[in-house]
Amino acid sequence: MTHILVTHGHSDQVGGAEYLQSIFGSKVIMTKKGLELAIEQSGKSKGKNKFLPPKVEAFATDGSSIVIGGTEFKFYITPGHTQGDLSIDFLVKDNNMNYRAFIVGGHGVNFQKPSLVKAFLSSMARIKKLANESPVVAVNLSNHPHKNNLFANRDKIRQGESANPFISSSNFFQFIELQEDSASKKIKENAPLKKTGNPNTSIELNVKALVD
Repeated sequence: MTHILVTHGHSDQVGGAEYLQSIFGSKVIMTKKGLELAIEQSGKSKGKNKFLPPKVEAFATDGSSIVIGGTEFKFYITPGHTQGDLSIDFLVKDNNMNYRAFIVGGHGVNFQKPSLVKAFLSSMARIKKLANESPVVAVNLSNHPHKNNLFANRDKIRQGESANPFISSSNFFQFIELQEDSASKKIKENAPLKKTGNPNTSIELNVKALVD
């Protein structure tokens, strides 16, 4: 295992990186803000969930890339789930055919900071635009298996399904739209309350302030 590419600094993404690095001597690549979050979460971890932050070989920057084993991995910083979300764009092969794969750096809008709400929707819009560039993204490699039906697709292959269920541009874009719809719904549910001009009238939801 020569390299470990970390999508963001939450413990469920980075928690095992230092352990694998200590065994294989792997080079870890993530964003600077991703490492800052990993260090913060490491300091709070304890007991069986205790972990150490990895030693980062190089910080990924927006638009940068690295070649590993003959495959180029392109990096995009797409904040919204955290400030340091790293999305990864690369080619995969099936039956000697190349397909474009994409890993979205973070799923789900984060309401801890208002700026992240707007950033998440902007990032999803950017990812859609990037994904539509030729060749169009056909493989969704989610950083959570339930987000891209990983196990269900695996079972289809084991059952002898001829077409590879992981190869589906429509499924990728449906996934992005689901992220956008979920974020918009949460914005409406959690939008800040704003008083109207008349102090006797009820308060109203100010959704527009978050999405503009």
